[in-house]
Amino acid sequence: MVDLAGHLTARDSGSAQKRGAAAGYRTRWSRLCLTLLGHGGTAVVPPASPDPYLEALLSGDLVALRSIPAPGWARSSGANSADLWIFGVAHTIATGYALDDGGVWRRHAWAVTGDGDDRIILETTTGRQLYFGIELSGAAALEFARANDPGTLDDVLATGYTLRTIHLWSALESSQSPVPPPS
Repeated sequence: MVDLAGHLTARDSGSAQKRGAAAGYRTRWSRLCLTLLGHGGTAVVPPASPDPYLEALLSGDLVALRSIPAPGWARSSGANSADLWIFGVAHTIATGYALDDGGVWRRHAWAVTGDGDDRIILETTTGRQLYFGIELSGAAALEFARANDPGTLDDVLATGYTLRTIHLWSALESSQSPVPPPS
């Protein structure tokens, strides 16, 4: 809204900032879509809300690892991958997009275990043709787990689950988290 003197009102200046941010996001999202489609597929499904990892994913890469099935809930790749990391089955959590059998890239998360040439994707939902994304470890993996499976993370921290708790508290300390240790 413009006042009588031709100035933007406070409410509309905030709207203008939001429109500018949205336009910038759309530009970056389009770049990611072009990158994904350059690796194959026919479409990219946008996430329901803005992707918090978009900036990092613009520097992401195709993941060329063998994948094996792992237990998990359907349509819960984020929580499933977080669980595998929380319980020490996976070394890292990866997030990004995966190409399904229908040629469509979809937002996805997966767990990675092993070292060096022996690294393997732990796929907790349906098999994928290709994976494109970034790997998270330490504090970044902790933040992902906190966002995608807070109940399991809280339970493990509260019960003092042996060596894994030590690992999680180390990640908490490196993230400068205000969460106090369990008593």
